[in-house]
Amino acid sequence: PDGRYQFNTDVVFDAEGSLIAKYHKQNLYFEDSFNTPKRVEHVIFNTSFAGRFGIFTCFDILFYEPAVSLIENYGVKQIIFPTAWINQLPLVSAIEFQQAFATAYRINLLAANQHHPEWQMSGSG
Repeated sequence: PDGRYQFNTDVVFDAEGSLIAKYHKQNLYFEDSFNTPKRVEHVIFNTSFAGRFGIFTCFDILFYEPAVSLIENYGVKQIIFPTAWINQLPLVSAIEFQQAFATAYRINLLAANQHHPEWQMSGSG
């Protein structure tokens, strides 16, 4: 280790282009080049168009921390969810899983995925 850290990071900008939030992915999926944050981050930000949002990334959705705890402990009802989801049939298909997660927790899940059918990436639900 050289004392530097590299995270899989989401950034959120407001309408004027100012950075209003950043999130470091907690649960890495075969991402050996990235570091894991020392503490779980629960990132919440406000928008002028739709109120409060939370954010987490890809594989995080399968874990209590940060996905479920953000909803249960912080009352977040809208989630931004960037992902590079590879479908793992039969139970972890992007569109079906993301719709089921949103329905189960009664939230709005704004998913943004890559669409590469040749890599088993079907897009967002």
